[in-house]
Amino acid sequence: SDQATGTPITGASVDATTVANAGDSFTISLMAPKMFYFSNNGANACDVFPPSSGTINGGAADAAISVAAAASYIFTSNDGFVWLAALQ
Repeated sequence: SDQATGTPITGASVDATTVANAGDSFTISLMAPKMFYFSNNGANACDVFPPSSGTINGGAADAAISVAAAASYIFTSNDGFVWLAALQ
């Protein structure tokens, strides 16, 4: 999957329980809260993309971070485009 087709993140917590294929993706929506919890309880790693033109942890614009199976992150942003993700 990719940024355009990723499952939109719109709430304060995401519990990814089904990650059927490695690289299944989620995309932070502009409607997402400026802080949310993301937990990957699926069998494979998944990708979390910023909104279009956004960044995560200072990476390139539109680049995803990979969330390993059984990993959890807290995502925070001041403006909804520049995101920081802290492994829990």
